[in-house]
Amino acid sequence: MKKKALPMAVGAATAVVMSTAQAAMYLNNGGTGEALVFPFYSAENGNNTLVSIVNTIAEGDDGAYKAVKVRIIEGQNSAEVLDFNLYMSPEDHFSFAISATADGGGMLVTGDNSCTVPAIPAEGVAFRNYAYEEDKIDADADTDAEPEAGFDNTSIARSAVGYIEVIEMGQLDPDADPALMTGTDAINAAEAIKHDPDGMPANCALLTSAWSITSGVSGTWRGEADAATTPTVKGKGLSEMLSSWSGGGLYGYATVINVPQGASFGQDAVAIAELAAEDATGSAMHYKPGDQEPNFADPAIDVDSVVFTTALR
Repeated sequence: MKKKALPMAVGAATAVVMSTAQAAMYLNNGGTGEALVFPFYSAENGNNTLVSIVNTIAEGDDGAYKAVKVRIIEGQNSAEVLDFNLYMSPEDHFSFAISATADGGGMLVTGDNSCTVPAIPAEGVAFRNYAYEEDKIDADADTDAEPEAGFDNTSIARSAVGYIEVIEMGQLDPDADPALMTGTDAINAAEAIKHDPDGMPANCALLTSAWSITSGVSGTWRGEADAATTPTVKGKGLSEMLSSWSGGGLYGYATVINVPQGASFGQDAVAIAELAAEDATGSAMHYKPGDQEPNFADPAIDVDSVVFTTALR
């Protein structure tokens, strides 16, 4: 979805903060960064959560075309229940809702046109309990006894509450020669995700194909990810990405709303700036959908951080 007013306003408000680059990662009180953490989502007891992720970088500026990981994480033991790759064009605004399923779990629904891999169907996608289906609470931690039946903590209802991580994986090169598709009408990945005046990207299917295996043949990014053996490129899609890191400018906000109760509250995402190491490339964390990378232990992330404190008086 293309919404210009909000990204421009946020960009103007944080221009001073962004211009004072740090030598290590830090929490940016201006609200923008290379990673966002939404502290809370809920789809239980009639709650719905509305989430927006904004790329505040304008066309023509460095790093305006972004590859982003969106990861939904349940709140009891930080197990992933859904992830996907999101590709954002300049001043892009991606919105989705988290609501309840009939069996009490959570699901993600969106009518947004921004490119995701895998593509999110119109009916939405339900959260999964694969990552915690063996995670049961032992009724007596001091014994080796099997957990009692009442302490089975693996139901899908556990996915209805948690938090959200958003990590910038890399930046697409708008001037790259097309490597994901050949032919006289070939376009590069940045062109494929760019919205037209009606808010429609040119060709989201191009990115899906780049990560897919069709009839035994891997797409460009999938082939690169599966074939790489060195730690710096293993598991990543490299083609058409910038040679140097140019991240930042992501902003997020969410609202938890309960219509029957007439209640709601909003939250800004916690923004982490200067996340990547100084020698990171534009493909430094560009992993395939479903991969546990990138996360905050990724080797491309800066190992240092700056913490600002205020002395108590």
